[in-house]
Amino acid sequence: MNTLNGTWNLSSIKTEKKIEKNPYKNERTVSLTFENNETEGKITGNDICGNRVFGDYKLMSDHKMEVLRFGGTKKGCDGWASNFWGLIRRSERYEINANSLKIYFDKKSNYLEFEKGEKKEN
Repeated sequence: MNTLNGTWNLSSIKTEKKIEKNPYKNERTVSLTFENNETEGKITGNDICGNRVFGDYKLMSDHKMEVLRFGGTKKGCDGWASNFWGLIRRSERYEINANSLKIYFDKKSNYLEFEKGEKKEN
């Protein structure tokens, strides 16, 4: 499988400082559904606090990607993955291995890691 299409659940965030795994396991997560036609697509889903999210993205050669628009409801949220909104907007590349998706930002040194799954409502 080498497509973004489908639903992916955030399992960890890697930044220069550390790797943060989802402390809620399968109870709560960021759940995103990607739908694309190989060059552009839409993102829908929800964040860790239950905010609805949506956006548009563009796919380019060599697994490069750009999030063109990202937004949603804005119920207050802090704690794990509260910085997700800013990080997804900085997407540069993606990599899919089996049931794992990594979306890289900041020159491929940091990433959001997702697991293939079902859509989750928080």
